[in-house]
Amino acid sequence: MCDSSRYLFNMPILNPVCPRKFGQPDLSAVKTWILLPIDVFGTTMASRRSSLYDFAKLLSAKHSKVQRKIIWSILILTAIGGVISRQWMLQPQDRIPESLADSPLFGGGALVIAGGGRFPDEVRNTFIDLAGGADSRLLIIPAYDPSEEQKESIEQKWASFKPARVRVCSAKSRSEAESPEFIAQLNEATGVWFSGGQQSLLAQVYVGAKFEDALQDLLSRGGAIGGSSAGAAIMSKCMIEQGVEEAQIGEGFDLLPDAVIDQHFLRRNRLQRLAGVLVERPHLMGIGIDEATALVVQTKKGNLAVVGQSYVVAIIPSSEGLPPRYEIMKPGDRISLAGLRSGESRPLSYDDINAIVNE
Repeated sequence: MCDSSRYLFNMPILNPVCPRKFGQPDLSAVKTWILLPIDVFGTTMASRRSSLYDFAKLLSAKHSKVQRKIIWSILILTAIGGVISRQWMLQPQDRIPESLADSPLFGGGALVIAGGGRFPDEVRNTFIDLAGGADSRLLIIPAYDPSEEQKESIEQKWASFKPARVRVCSAKSRSEAESPEFIAQLNEATGVWFSGGQQSLLAQVYVGAKFEDALQDLLSRGGAIGGSSAGAAIMSKCMIEQGVEEAQIGEGFDLLPDAVIDQHFLRRNRLQRLAGVLVERPHLMGIGIDEATALVVQTKKGNLAVVGQSYVVAIIPSSEGLPPRYEIMKPGDRISLAGLRSGESRPLSYDDINAIVNE
């Protein structure tokens, strides 16, 4: 028997036949036996090759039948535990429902505000579900002047998620955006999505009475409005146009009142930029949405949900001259907008809220 295995089986729990035969155990040897399987299944390839070599040396030593069984039991249980724990760590801890549209808390008019970057299919699926699912009629409005090839590419991307119809429309002027023909397309849609690009261009062309009234009508009849990056920034009336550390402010849609939205939030380290906006506008709530993540807002009932892969940071103004309060929401969290503002409630998981609804 090799030294390491001899020391290992000093431990009474691992040597039921002769628990005290070899005296006190060597803790470094025990550590080697415990950590090697973890290294094999949970580290980089370079260290994994070294761990496999060391582990093979230990397994090659001569052991009794009982000891071999115990060794392989440890190995198998460690492997299973490693796979399970790895999957648990990689997945959101609170599971989200298959579709927010199926929840009584989120039907009937919603915003899907995405933080930019390559967001997961879950975000698009959520938007389409809230816009009517297989019956949804989508209008996609880029925050730039797209070529015909780009329009076709956008249509193909959204069509792959199986809505009833997808159209890409891009007005070149405010007068065109407020023309009866353009407004008619908006009135026929059940979902409108503003893409990334330049929010200042969106504001210049689309922020105005007729177009914005048509957006509000869409929400009133139970539709969905969404956007990513520039399309997220345009959702609030106080709109961040650009700026690295200090934001330049413009005017966006007033779809989420008394708020200001920033995107690419954690990826581009924009906390200081958003906080700076709130210093001069302490009545507003700041919402920072990271890439690959979206905040869903049920506009009538004031419910919030987070979908995607990262986090949403809310900076909530406090009364009586106190510093603002910060809330961090992860995928699967739900909270009411009123509860978030007041601080009387905290973000809940889907399971928590589902239990409340079903009481």
